[in-house]
Amino acid sequence: MRHVRLLRHWCEKASQIMVLDPESNPFSFPILEYLHISPVLMPTILSISAAHEQFFKKDCLETCLEERGKALLLWQNELGGRQQPHPITFMSVFMLGISTPWIDPLSSQFGYEHLNGARVLIELILNSSTNTDDKFAQLALGIYLYWDMACSFLLEPNQQFTIRSSIPKAVAKIAEDFHPIMGYSAESMYTLANLGRYCTSFIDLGIRDKALEEEFETRLLAWRPTTKNTELILLGSSFRNHGLINLYRICGRTGYRTEEELDLGIHSPENIETEKTVRDLSLIPTHNWHTNLQAISLLTAGSELTAVDHRERDIVVDRFTALYSINRLPGNLMAMTFCKMFGKPVILKLPSHGYTPCSYEDGG
Repeated sequence: MRHVRLLRHWCEKASQIMVLDPESNPFSFPILEYLHISPVLMPTILSISAAHEQFFKKDCLETCLEERGKALLLWQNELGGRQQPHPITFMSVFMLGISTPWIDPLSSQFGYEHLNGARVLIELILNSSTNTDDKFAQLALGIYLYWDMACSFLLEPNQQFTIRSSIPKAVAKIAEDFHPIMGYSAESMYTLANLGRYCTSFIDLGIRDKALEEEFETRLLAWRPTTKNTELILLGSSFRNHGLINLYRICGRTGYRTEEELDLGIHSPENIETEKTVRDLSLIPTHNWHTNLQAISLLTAGSELTAVDHRERDIVVDRFTALYSINRLPGNLMAMTFCKMFGKPVILKLPSHGYTPCSYEDGG
């Protein structure tokens, strides 16, 4: 009976936290037909469902960890077997990996092993897809692009890998297609993932490639919406700004001579309107499921607010409060705490949301 309850909770509630539209949710009831194909899938779903049911509270994760242990063991057996893993295994790898920081948000673990495994699987899926499973290949690719973008800054230089030609070509093919996790942002997610890897290499190794920075900037500034959906346009614009802020703030790609000028430039109409990003995101009603995709860009924009930006800072805090009430992810409470503070920007590596240059110093 426990499994039935958790499976229903997954389909009706827990699975909704990963999509833009609950009416078009491949993780909900549609995933049930694959449970008999991959034995990893059931304990993976039950694990996340059990944690979500208890608001990811550390002292209420016994069932979650028990099912997660089963899933990890089955996953290792399936990947270590002689036969090629079934493509649906990718879904389990994704859910196990992305939920790692949800279960322990204070840990430095973010599911690197799962992300690396997913990279191998996505290559297999793309290279072996036929007309009959192209739809699943597109779904898996979009999932991977978003996940890779969110974690790209967390990868140490020795963990980074080269993207093979199959992924860029596949991204171009789905650039104008709607995806339940990232909307119409396939190319943006791919660019942001590569930018994240470049930024962390720049920080750790101090090696700079100005030509590559210019390419990133050109791609981001050239972004134009490919949809008439207002919420998706606002989200797409916010991710573009997320990338530009990090490019300017981390790499110093700017013509400004001092940090004070950089601060002014980031807030100017000619560059990135941080306050406008916050206000735009606040236009998306909190009952709208498009809110699910706000956390990364919202935290980046909020981190650039100064002590005098009271109204915008209140908006950011309110939005993270709403996000937590929607998806119950503890990372939103951490982000809300950071955004209540202000001061000189520093780099924070947050396991649940990728990364951001977050402001905090003396407290707000």
